[in-house]
Amino acid sequence: MSDLYEALFYDGIQSKPHPVYINYSYGNVRVFDYQNNLIAEQVLQQATVSETAGQLYVYLNAQKTSFVVLPPAHPLIKILQAENKVNDSSWFAKLMRQKILLLASIILLLGIGLYCFSIFVLPNIALALITPKQESKIGRQFFDAYMQSKSIDSNATVYLQKFADNMHLTDKYQLHAYVVYDTEVNAFALPGGYIIVNTGILKKMKSYEELAALLGHEVTHINERHSLKSMLGSISASIFLSIISGDASGITAFLVNNAEQLRQLSFSRKLEQQADDASIEIMIKNDINPRGMISLMKRLQEEEAIKVPELLSSHPLTEDRIANAKTKTAAFVNRKFETRKDLEKAWVSMLK
Repeated sequence: MSDLYEALFYDGIQSKPHPVYINYSYGNVRVFDYQNNLIAEQVLQQATVSETAGQLYVYLNAQKTSFVVLPPAHPLIKILQAENKVNDSSWFAKLMRQKILLLASIILLLGIGLYCFSIFVLPNIALALITPKQESKIGRQFFDAYMQSKSIDSNATVYLQKFADNMHLTDKYQLHAYVVYDTEVNAFALPGGYIIVNTGILKKMKSYEELAALLGHEVTHINERHSLKSMLGSISASIFLSIISGDASGITAFLVNNAEQLRQLSFSRKLEQQADDASIEIMIKNDINPRGMISLMKRLQEEEAIKVPELLSSHPLTEDRIANAKTKTAAFVNRKFETRKDLEKAWVSMLK
């Protein structure tokens, strides 16, 4: 718009208006005197526009002392009113977009906070509330669910339990050790004192010291509640994601399938080394050669060269763990350990 239109201009200095020309183009309102000199200018978006008694007032400053008055039926009224509405709408849209972005950011931060709470804080709170007795009941429920598709080797289980009892592995829980018919090279601990050893891993072992190392490792996961912590962490994530998706069946599905998944719970390298170290200490206290831990690890490593055992997927065997075990047992290389006849007898009977 490049045309000039007559209007009245109040400059804020004199009380009387000045006859002027007004022009609107590219979003700017410009005021010229009759000699075509520019005397005022303002971006319409920053001006204030109001209508009174058919006249349009365009205020060019924040104090509203400088303004242009357009009489009724002035050709610029409809144009300025339309442009002002567009500008108001654009400003409002921008404001709403900012509010939406701010709200979305707040929701995102709250979501991240809730997720972190559910993953890192909630499991520890739940852990503190669950007593060892309650934990044993939980372990039993998972054991019963897991055993629905498995069979127990009754003879081997009797002697495995005797073996475990003679080692005095825990004062916190009543220990329940079972041998299950399964060719997988695996053993795992359930919360509350349950240890499951597959026939597949028993057949790979060559000495009772190796079995002692295995049981010492698994019982540490029980004593330190590693399995329960991992289970609670998994449940927390499942609950959180199910709430977000609105799918409550996700929680149910997890609980139903968890008994099978528990044997595949993986522990961090730190927890695995903690279990290795504690197992070595248990073996020494029981007058068992702790280098049985190294023998067990090497045997599993040999098996890994052929096929990755399930035990290694849940208890990753690294060179660091083997090196650590060698360091922890180095002081006992030349020490002579008397054969534990009770453990050897249980071990031999277990394999019959």
